Amino acid sequence: MPIAHIIVAPDLTGAVTDQGLELTSAVRDILVRDLGAKPQLVQVMITAALTAPAGCEVLCQVQHRASPARDATTRARAAQNLHDLLHHVTGHSTRVRLIALDPDHITAADTPEPQP
Repeated sequence: MPIAHIIVAPDLTGAVTDQGLELTSAVRDILVRDLGAKPQLVQVMITAALTAPAGCEVLCQVQHRASPARDATTRARAAQNLHDLLHHVTGHSTRVRLIALDPDHITAADTPEPQP
């Protein structure tokens, strides 16, 4: 279920767009490897801020189901790996937040993916 929303400063959109597929894939790989997420359940969205941000130029927020397997050490590793990836790609200040949600407080509705 991890949902990664990456917001970049307006002046970074060109560089991020040029590497969009690779970046999305790398973010998904980190969430699968570090959080044990199922690849088909990972959602990655990359958007541009409308104006220059107050704070870091790149913000990555990941919401995921809380679980005992995703302890503080595991989550810290995922956050650091996401930070390092985004900072490397953009070369700009980066802030990452992993937000664990109680599974009992999550409801969802998704459009089914087409089957090949």
